[in-house]
Amino acid sequence: MKKWFCIWDDLTNPLSKDLHKQNVFEILRCCAIPIAIGTRINILKKMVKIARCFSSIILLLTIFMGVEQATAQSKQTICIIGGTPSSAKIIDEIPEDLKAKYNFISFNRPGFGGTPNEAWDKNRLFELASQAGLKKNDFAVIGVSGGGPLAILIAEKFHLKHCGVISGMVTAKEYFTYADSTFTKSLMISAVNGYAEFKKTIESFPNVEEILKQADSPFSVAMQASYDDLHFILTGISYDKKTFRKTKISWLHGENDKNVALESVQLFLSKFRHTDLTIIPDASHAIDARVLVRQILDKWIKSE
Repeated sequence: MKKWFCIWDDLTNPLSKDLHKQNVFEILRCCAIPIAIGTRINILKKMVKIARCFSSIILLLTIFMGVEQATAQSKQTICIIGGTPSSAKIIDEIPEDLKAKYNFISFNRPGFGGTPNEAWDKNRLFELASQAGLKKNDFAVIGVSGGGPLAILIAEKFHLKHCGVISGMVTAKEYFTYADSTFTKSLMISAVNGYAEFKKTIESFPNVEEILKQADSPFSVAMQASYDDLHFILTGISYDKKTFRKTKISWLHGENDKNVALESVQLFLSKFRHTDLTIIPDASHAIDARVLVRQILDKWIKSE
């Protein structure tokens, strides 16, 4: 500090201009060092504050995501399998209060939901269910209409606690035993015989466009997918003795169902050791599955 005062004293001496210039530069140089250091320290302090702020935000986000993940994991998982045709959007129809209690998942069978057509079997079905998030020993699967027989396959494969079926289709032998009382007999015969016959038969249905629209796929893709679906259900499914012995099935069926006769369902379920058939009085195939999903879940909860 003393040196600095001496320099400033020289500024008043007219004989020391050169020295003045040199000393000014020296003053500026000497001042710049502490100023620069002070500026850097301030910047560092601000950077530390910003870093701490970001760290707090990241910590909060991590905690929030952890809570969300823990909440999702604490919910019991239920896989919903729609009918023929349908798409994974079926879970959009599940009431919000049920979604708050359970982790509902679904998946698109090949050709449904905008996916490409492909030949598939039960192993591909299991792969799709796994990709959707279904794990071994999860809570339940619920199949609607054509999704019913598929739900039974999945329940056994994943060792699920419950299997529910609403207005379910059955395998060929049981279906055709009482098919004369249905209006779907010709369609099912064509699904067994091949795609060309199936295409011709389904095109004769007056509401075919409305039916295939449920696949959420282009018309031709949805038609092929519906054939593949029904052909597999009727000719490609076989259950082993373990499935008949261990799988617990809760089945709800309309008394006046003309798609799949109630008698066919009763014959089909007679093979299984643990079944619970609820007959809906005066109901057809087109019953409100949303209401019945709730009914099945209430029954399962009460039984525990």
